[in-house]
Amino acid sequence: MILSNKLQTPNGTQSSYGDSLASTIVDSGIRYGQQVWTLELTNPEGFKAADVLTADVNGTTYTAVFGTDFKTTLTAFAASIQADALVTSATFTPNSKVVIKTVPNVEITVVNSSVTNSTVCQLVANETTELHIIPAVVVLNQDSLKPLRTDIVGTAPNTTTYVGYALAGASSALPVWRIARIVETATTMIMTYADGNENMDNVWDDRASLTYL
Repeated sequence: MILSNKLQTPNGTQSSYGDSLASTIVDSGIRYGQQVWTLELTNPEGFKAADVLTADVNGTTYTAVFGTDFKTTLTAFAASIQADALVTSATFTPNSKVVIKTVPNVEITVVNSSVTNSTVCQLVANETTELHIIPAVVVLNQDSLKPLRTDIVGTAPNTTTYVGYALAGASSALPVWRIARIVETATTMIMTYADGNENMDNVWDDRASLTYL
C-alpha cells in the first residue's frame, strides 16, 4: 500500500507505463479497531521514594509519585490515565506494565514517558496494537499530469515536502506548475496548495516563497 502523501508516478521499463495505470491502492488515512499502548517500568525493584512516573497520553501529562512500592504506584498511575476521555481502560499488570486501551477507531499518542529523579529505572512506551488501515483507490495522472519534481526539506519526522505537477518537459522557471506542500510531524500531516488552488500557474523555482492555503 502506498501512503497517500507519497503518491508518485510508478517507474517502469515502458515509457507509457505510468500513463497506462489508472489507479492504485493508497492509505486513505482512515483507521479502525482499538489501539493499545503499553508503559513498562524497567528495573522496578530500584523504584524508590521521591521517584515520579510521567507520561503524556493524548496530549495530557499524567504523573504518579512513589507510594509504598512500585505496584501501588503503577496501579495509581493507571487509574489516573484511565480518566482520559479517549482511554477506555488502563490497567496494571503483574509484569510491571500499564496497558492502555483507547476508544475504538481513535488513534492517540503516548510520549515523553519517564521516571523523574531515578537513575536506575525507565518508563518505556510501546504501541503494542495499531489501528487497521482502510485502503482507498486514488486515480493517478489526471489530465496527463505527473509529479515531475519533489523536494524534501528537514529531517523525519518533521519534514516539508514540495511536489510539483506539470506536463512532461516543463521548465522549472515558468509559471506552469501546480505545487503542493506537505508538512509532516510525528503525529500530523497537512497538505496545502500554492495560492490555495490546483491551478497550473506557479513557478517551481519559487516553491519555498509561495503562499500555501
